[in-house]
Amino acid sequence: MHVTKFKIWIQLLTTIAVALLVVWTGVIIWQGHVTRQAALDQAADFSASMHDATMAGLTGMMVTGTVAQRDVFLDQVKQLGSIRDLRVLRGEAVVKLFGKGTEKDDSQPDAIEQQVLQSGKEVVTVESDAKGEYLRAVRPALAAKNSLGKDCTTCHLAQEGTVLGVVSMKVSLDKVNAGLAQQRINSILAALFTCIPVLMLIYPFIRRTVTQPLEYCVTVARGIAKGDLSQSVEVRSNNEMGDLQQALQDMNISLAKMVKQVREGTDSIYSASSDIASGNLDLSNRTEQQASSLEHTTTSMAEVTRAVQQNAEHARKANQLAQEASGVATRGGQVVTGVIDTMASINTSSKRIVDIIAVIDGIAFQTNILALNAAVEAARAGEQGRGFAVVASEVRSLAKRSADAAQEIKTLIDASVSQVEAGSNLVQQAGATMNDIVSSIRNVTEIMADISLASADQTAGIERVDQAIEAMNAVTQQNAALVEQSAAAAQSLQDQAQHLEQAVGVFKVNEQNSLPALKNKG
Repeated sequence: MHVTKFKIWIQLLTTIAVALLVVWTGVIIWQGHVTRQAALDQAADFSASMHDATMAGLTGMMVTGTVAQRDVFLDQVKQLGSIRDLRVLRGEAVVKLFGKGTEKDDSQPDAIEQQVLQSGKEVVTVESDAKGEYLRAVRPALAAKNSLGKDCTTCHLAQEGTVLGVVSMKVSLDKVNAGLAQQRINSILAALFTCIPVLMLIYPFIRRTVTQPLEYCVTVARGIAKGDLSQSVEVRSNNEMGDLQQALQDMNISLAKMVKQVREGTDSIYSASSDIASGNLDLSNRTEQQASSLEHTTTSMAEVTRAVQQNAEHARKANQLAQEASGVATRGGQVVTGVIDTMASINTSSKRIVDIIAVIDGIAFQTNILALNAAVEAARAGEQGRGFAVVASEVRSLAKRSADAAQEIKTLIDASVSQVEAGSNLVQQAGATMNDIVSSIRNVTEIMADISLASADQTAGIERVDQAIEAMNAVTQQNAALVEQSAAAAQSLQDQAQHLEQAVGVFKVNEQNSLPALKNKG
């Protein structure tokens, strides 16, 4: 943002001077334009008059038969006024009738002259060269039945309106430009001589109506800036400056009231901030204690979690072992059942062997009887029956041995049957015991599965409790941080209230707007 360093009266005078300069510049430029345009119109009128005069002279020379002296005439015309150059060029109709004329008449026309010869319309322009600015006027000479009292159509044997030639001249504008420059200088001098007195008359008015009231307002504003609210602002006018002075007075009164309210509010803020700081300090201590307790609780819960996890792992392993033992017991029960069945088969087979041995014993008994009978019959036969008696004796001996062997086998079989029956009873008792063991192991397995499931649930519950305690710990830590921030903010508010009190204390007010003394904050 640009900040000016000039006084306001200098800015006002400069603005007025610039405005006058702009106005005068516009007037001078407009006046120069109007004057130049008038001068150019006069030069154009002069060139038109010289055109008519030249044509009148040439017409008179043609009538009097002195056309051969026209160069002398044209040279004399060039000496008149500001004419820099003058040429008369013949048109096509005149060239066909009278020839090209002199060497000067035979000169080649330039582009503008050729344009006028062809179109029959005059061209008037402002041009410049090394010699300066000039008015270029090229006008046609047209055949007319009454041109300066003469009938051109008869003399030149041409129709009315035919271009007979052109008169080309250059009128110097040096005097015109010199007059315009002098007029411009005169206007500038007039502007200076007019503006300086006007500015000298305006300065006291600006001083009285703008500068002095502003200086007074600045003095009052500086007093307010230094804290002096006891001064009375005097309203010295009914214009905008008076409005500014009235605004300063209203601001002074409002500031005094606000300072009073700020002091009262500062006192309340200081007391409230002290209470807040004390409460935050107590809350901070309690929060720290709670955080410490939660840390211990978190540590204990971590240990409990590890123990429960170990118990759950042990229960899982015990459940696995119980399941394996249940499988082994089940297979053992199946084996015992097979042994019982086998023992029953052996018992049955033993009984059948006893029956067979009884049959063998009966056969041996019958064989013995038959042998006895055979022996008796052999004895009766005498010598002829001696060989048969020997055989009968051997058969008897074999029958006896068979009976003895059968009796021993029976004794052994009876002992084996007794032992098999005893073993069968024991196996049946073992089978019943194995069934009880399997049933018990199944119950243990179910209990261990329930324990494992309960341990898993307990582990999950303790983990959730641990997470909740960790969340409580985090929240407590956040609360502790917030309490510390709040305590710091309360302390900062207390310090700012004290600084505000000191800042407001610099203001000085009237007795009717006197402010109550602030309490000692110690």
